[in-house]
Amino acid sequence: MLEIRLKLDNSYVDGYISTIGVDFWDTACQERFRTITSSCYRGAHGIIILYDVTEMESFNNVKQWLSEIDRYANELVCKLLVGHKCDLAENKPTRLSTHKHLRLADKYPRMMALDVDRNCYLVDRLQQMEGRAVFNGRWNRAMISERETRDLAEIESICTTIQLNNEDDRWVWSLDKSGAFTVASLRKAIDDMRLDRGDTPTLWNKIVPTKIRMLIWRARLDRLPTKVNLVKRGVAIDNVGCELCNLQDETGGHLFMDCILATETRRALNRWWDILKVNLRNFDDLFGHNGNHRENDVKLLLKETITHAYIWAIWKARNDKVFNGVPANPLRIANDIQVTSFHWFGSRFKKGKPLSWPAWCCNPLNSLSVPLLV
Repeated sequence: MLEIRLKLDNSYVDGYISTIGVDFWDTACQERFRTITSSCYRGAHGIIILYDVTEMESFNNVKQWLSEIDRYANELVCKLLVGHKCDLAENKPTRLSTHKHLRLADKYPRMMALDVDRNCYLVDRLQQMEGRAVFNGRWNRAMISERETRDLAEIESICTTIQLNNEDDRWVWSLDKSGAFTVASLRKAIDDMRLDRGDTPTLWNKIVPTKIRMLIWRARLDRLPTKVNLVKRGVAIDNVGCELCNLQDETGGHLFMDCILATETRRALNRWWDILKVNLRNFDDLFGHNGNHRENDVKLLLKETITHAYIWAIWKARNDKVFNGVPANPLRIANDIQVTSFHWFGSRFKKGKPLSWPAWCCNPLNSLSVPLLV
């Protein structure tokens, strides 16, 4: 694995210990490497296709590389098309954006087989009428098959969107209204395509630290590095049993809901304040409200804060057992939840008087010096 650090001055520092390792496979577009590219595709997280903007043949090969990616790589792999030597494009007579390079037979072979000139280009069949482009084919016979008429209808529909003017042809970025490339538009497109939005709304609790909110967000999406998820990622693990009870496979649902230690922790926590259900099915039950009484924002915020502390304490106990060999105890975990939630609420909740630890230990609701009824 190549571990390097790229500084702002474009220099490399040998021996730098990176936090993220990346493997780069560069075939340099040489034919002698084509036999091993199939193995490079497997397991790749991203593929960059580089072409020379001054050479049309280089751009024409992009289609072949894309077909190989579709054949060998994962269907969700990120693909990035990059054109280089842009600084030399103006000095070369070859311009990739000109119409003469768009050979119609490459895209519509059945339809163009009927044209008097099968090797014609798009520019040869475009006519300008009243400021718009019109496709004018020169056919040997009338269209008969459904495929031929469909291809003709498609290209005529595309031509209706073309506006001819005296400006030079140029690339247009379709993801932004301005037509110019922006990183923000590309990031939004990737997020919309790959991120699982889900039906569960995000819990915006400012009392809880950011890293804890991120942990809860990942837990609700089943993105925590539990043993089962690590195996799905290809990590070799001999035993996928839960570290806290060793009765079932370690999944997020089991760890926070079904595990005996988690259940006993909820029982111990409810002796302090009856807030968490003992029998849970999913995270909706965990973050649900007990009872049918009305609650204002402060009481709901308090319940969510303690629930966040519960998930954090269970995950912390699991990691202590895995990495440090510390046995987990439900009573100790419940005490940690009580102390952690007190510190979070005491340092970040600005309404009313400062919290009292004895009052918090008796009942957190009574320790708040703000009205709790709407």
